[in-house]
Amino acid sequence: MFFSSLFESKEKKKVKSHLVNLAALANSDGSMHDKEREFLEKLAGKNGIDRDTLSGLLKNTKTHQLVIPDNNSERFDQIFDLVQMMLADGILEDSEMELCQQIAVKFGIRKPASGILIRKIAAGIKEGKTQQTVKSEVIGFL
Repeated sequence: MFFSSLFESKEKKKVKSHLVNLAALANSDGSMHDKEREFLEKLAGKNGIDRDTLSGLLKNTKTHQLVIPDNNSERFDQIFDLVQMMLADGILEDSEMELCQQIAVKFGIRKPASGILIRKIAAGIKEGKTQQTVKSEVIGFL
């Protein structure tokens, strides 16, 4: 595992870090629900990560190092996925909201703006807006 990670692309490392962030969010309420796991598996597959690799990532969430997105578009995309994960089980837990805000702050978003951003993304998702529409509405918060 270590040897192969030496030759991983920066993009692959970002995807894995993002999946670990999502898994941490899913587990922040004490357990990962089936819909959250399905969301993770779908996102992993979309990004070329097989189930075995995903399982390995989920086992090593504590040792995985956060990779910060390079630009506002990537920051938004990852936060959007985090909010989708929060909403996947139909229950918005305070612990999930707090962890999502912590990650947004680590991405360089000011704490007061992070809460507003997350709520606006959640509202857009609930209203059925596309990711691109929500992005255009909230990009100023990044």
